[in-house]
Amino acid sequence: MLWLAGNETTTNLISNGVVFLLNHPDVLADLRNDRTLISDFVEEMLRYDGPVMGLFRIATRNVEFRGKNISKGDTLWLLFSSGNLDADTYEAPETFDLHRRNKDHLALGKGIHFCMGSALARLEAKVAFEWLIDLLPHMKLDFENGKRIPVPILSGWVKLPMSVDVGALEVAS
Repeated sequence: MLWLAGNETTTNLISNGVVFLLNHPDVLADLRNDRTLISDFVEEMLRYDGPVMGLFRIATRNVEFRGKNISKGDTLWLLFSSGNLDADTYEAPETFDLHRRNKDHLALGKGIHFCMGSALARLEAKVAFEWLIDLLPHMKLDFENGKRIPVPILSGWVKLPMSVDVGALEVAS
């Protein structure tokens, strides 16, 4: 679990962010113009398209939740991604907002299930995007030959080929 949580999730957060930025050049331009927004970008990516969609849990007792009875022993699929798009919690939840004030998302868990590597994951993503925002304008992703992770628990890519215009990089540097 530690290997998966410490590697797979951060890799997926970064790849999801790369895909997002290449599809939203306005957000990429904002980050390139103001690098202090990179931490805000990481938090909003965690909320908007986090690497973990949810996890399975077993109910430890009988409970009623929003009019539904959950029995002890029931298997539950807790969808963090759904909670991160809750209109009762977030204004315009299905919109990516780089300046969103409410950063209290579920992407890294809550309470006793809060990710013990959250600080490292945030730091790794921040460092990656500090470097990648200069490279991204020269990258092209090959979605046709890419492959999404085939399990509903994770959101990311098994394979996503890319090319970089190295000549443009030399001119830009």
